[in-house]
Amino acid sequence: MKIYFQKVGIFGLIFLFALFYQNTIAQVGVGTTNPNTSAVLEVHSSPGAVGGLLLPSVALSSTDSFLPLSAHVAGMLVYNTVTAGAAPNIVTPGYYFNNGVNWVRIADASVPNDDWTVTGNNGLNAANNFVGTIDATNLRFRTSNTEAFEISSGNAINRGKLRAMTDGTAALPVYSWSSDTDTGIYRVGANSLGFSTNGSERIKVSANGNMKIGSGANASERLEVDGNLRINGAFMPGNQAGDAGRVLVSNGPASAPVWGGSLGNVNQINRYVTSTGTSLSPGAVVSITVNVPGLTTSASAFVNIQGDWSSPIYDDITIHNIEIRSNGVRFVVSNNTNFTTYPGMLFNITIIQ
Repeated sequence: MKIYFQKVGIFGLIFLFALFYQNTIAQVGVGTTNPNTSAVLEVHSSPGAVGGLLLPSVALSSTDSFLPLSAHVAGMLVYNTVTAGAAPNIVTPGYYFNNGVNWVRIADASVPNDDWTVTGNNGLNAANNFVGTIDATNLRFRTSNTEAFEISSGNAINRGKLRAMTDGTAALPVYSWSSDTDTGIYRVGANSLGFSTNGSERIKVSANGNMKIGSGANASERLEVDGNLRINGAFMPGNQAGDAGRVLVSNGPASAPVWGGSLGNVNQINRYVTSTGTSLSPGAVVSITVNVPGLTTSASAFVNIQGDWSSPIYDDITIHNIEIRSNGVRFVVSNNTNFTTYPGMLFNITIIQ
């Protein structure tokens, strides 16, 4: 019997030890007998109790050094008490965790760190801190999960361009102001740009570079204005302001107008290219002199074709080498075609002096 009880006592001790061991390696509760089953350690305080969890305080030397520990240990959590190290591995007082390679500060908006916070950052260095990417990836901005803008990447030519993801409208231009949302810049169409004020289109630059001041269809010329045009300074065709009393005279299609003489004396003379019944044959070059009594060399003369000729004639016929002489005007007419004859052509000669 004695031996039996000895055996029972030994096995009982082993059973109790095993039971205690199982409870020990499951969950540990401090201040509670029922720790959470998902936690290894639960520290519990009763209502009204004052206190907290105080982690080990250490004096770190830098983010890349494990000292004063013996090695980097992933998951280690400490409270650093000093400011130490050299940039970019400076540590300051606060909580740090170890990722197995470095110490990483737990975010604190009041302390400079590598993370941007929604309340803003301080202590930044513009040479080292930035918002963006370090690889060839565009940086995009969204609101309501809809892409609004992007900053491009790519090569040196394409990099760093601000691009809108929508066109915008005259009423809601893609670039505007928070206090004036219906005034700004928007994309009218492919390669076309629009400017609006008060929600209405005011200026449109077409793909060919023509500019329309007003609204509606694209400009048919380099500059088209809907409405009155007021000039408070000099009007300078050919970069010439002109003298007082001079008149502006057309210089023909696709040419800038020029300043002519005063309106004191204007004569118009009609004359055939040659005598009545002759024609300007293909390739012909004809010199014409018109007598104008009293004409002086300070006058201006302009020559144009008279009559209802078909529009291609202005490409076929060239009037050039206009000369002002005493008592006369000389000019040259060329038929640039090799197959068209223009009979009995009449010219208007306007003299301004």
